[in-house]
Amino acid sequence: LDSYIKEYTQSGGLFESKTDVFDSRKDNITKEREQFERYMEGYEKNLREEYQALDSMIARMNQTMSSLQGQLGSLPGFGGNG
Repeated sequence: LDSYIKEYTQSGGLFESKTDVFDSRKDNITKEREQFERYMEGYEKNLREEYQALDSMIARMNQTMSSLQGQLGSLPGFGGNG
């Protein structure tokens, strides 16, 4: 029994090698998660910038629409003046 258990518990035995494999996998998963989090942060930043640009464009278009409505409203035959 001692010789059988020794295969598992000795330095470089099965337990130690399995522990090393699992530690290596854990490290790889941790690194992949960190890379994914950095990617998602960048992706979120890009989306926020794009939506802010769209919001600005819509605001400018609304200003242009208001300006055009005002100009058209002052013309004869538009806006109920004539």
